[in-house]
Amino acid sequence: MKLVEDEIVTMERSSKAETDVVSFMGRYTDKVIRNFVEHRYDGLVRKAVHAMQRVPACGFYDDREHQSLWDDYCHRVQNAPDRGTSEYAWRETLHPILDGIVEAVPAEDAALLSLSAFRNLDDDLILNGTGIRVLPKAIRENLEERLVCRARLRNISRFIPKLFR
Repeated sequence: MKLVEDEIVTMERSSKAETDVVSFMGRYTDKVIRNFVEHRYDGLVRKAVHAMQRVPACGFYDDREHQSLWDDYCHRVQNAPDRGTSEYAWRETLHPILDGIVEAVPAEDAALLSLSAFRNLDDDLILNGTGIRVLPKAIRENLEERLVCRARLRNISRFIPKLFR
């Protein structure tokens, strides 16, 4: 049977066994995709942390003994993010790192990450007629949210200035 674009293909189930298999697959497919997406984002967060650890501290917080951009970022997240000029500086520093990580994600993985980012939105935003639309900005935003969560959990007490210890 030849498939025609935009044609809706239906299949009749020939047996109760086929119906049961399809029902079983439907119930667990969503869970499998969610688990894959969570695992993939965990890996992307680890890559982001590693990349940030390789960049020297930017000096946003001169009174701290930060060694890397990751140290600065954890301080920022845990001590009320700055607004204004420094917010712009953070965005300009962090986004290129995250964009590079997102750009390296294989298209198949990026499609699922995009789909999970917009689970509750209109299908037209996600589906482009031939498959799932890849949305790098949405992936980066989700990655940044998870990075914030990781930064909140990090113990940064060793960076308290000696004067206050």
